[in-house]
Amino acid sequence: INVQQHQEQVTITLAERNPAMDFTLSLALCLAYLATIPSTSASKSKAQVFLKHYEQKEIPGLGTYHPVQDAAGKHIPLVRFDNQGRATITVRGPSEGETHPMTSDHHIEAVFLLDQDKNIVCEHEFKNENIASYTCDALDDSVTEVTAYELCNLHGLFAGPTLNVALEKQFGMIFAPDENAAPNTPGYFHKPSVVDPENPLKHEPVLNIMSTHKHTGTVRVRGPGNTLKHGGHPQDYKINHYIKALAILDQHDRVVAFQDMSGKTKDTTFPSSRAQFDLTIADTLTPPASKLTPYSFCNLHGTWTGSAVKLVAVARDEL
Repeated sequence: INVQQHQEQVTITLAERNPAMDFTLSLALCLAYLATIPSTSASKSKAQVFLKHYEQKEIPGLGTYHPVQDAAGKHIPLVRFDNQGRATITVRGPSEGETHPMTSDHHIEAVFLLDQDKNIVCEHEFKNENIASYTCDALDDSVTEVTAYELCNLHGLFAGPTLNVALEKQFGMIFAPDENAAPNTPGYFHKPSVVDPENPLKHEPVLNIMSTHKHTGTVRVRGPGNTLKHGGHPQDYKINHYIKALAILDQHDRVVAFQDMSGKTKDTTFPSSRAQFDLTIADTLTPPASKLTPYSFCNLHGTWTGSAVKLVAVARDEL
């Protein structure tokens, strides 16, 4: 058997056939042909197709491309880092807290992450899976920003917001919930639905926006008596009871501000004897932050969520 290949065309020439040839020849012929197929002929992944056509509204084979919108909603991918630095991409469903359905008629085909240079750093194509969620391997240290994308079989390709990896990892290291944690213990996550502005609780963070133009403000944490009197929650390292970290998430659950308040000795306090964080939200976020929710983490009592604050949209030339 002589096999020759030229410009992806294969020519197979057989020597004069011996009548005794049988199935062995047929098998050898098939194997010889398969060996000539170049690896580059494999179909491109969904992420590779997108990168080739990302400036187009309609992407061949993927459908309509939907750039990230100001508000989070169905189809918008959510990225959350765990305490090991791994990113999980989850596709939002029709209601808050729900994931996108995965039925034969309506499902997510693929998710992927692109870094700041549009390199594919994680991708996954779903095959008969029940949950529209995928956990990536830990990202390389060179990755500073990531943007998530998801492909729906009916509605096309959707982009999420661009995330600051350093902030997301810091948040995940401390705020990642422990599903087995008992209430009011480290690792327990007090969900936002628990927040009641009429009946505030100790440990709840309170965000006060000082300037809507520059998006600056202060986060304080309610202390004894469920108030902010005397500065709010104490930072008492001598009795080992303090706020370990404060964070701000926007309408996309994107971490836009973070302050680690741990790592101090029992003889010091930071930044004062009470838990307080002065912050500035960048005005270069894509999309801009329009709603901010504060989070606090107590070293003894877990994560607490405060009431969200809506920001006033301001034209850049008004700043």
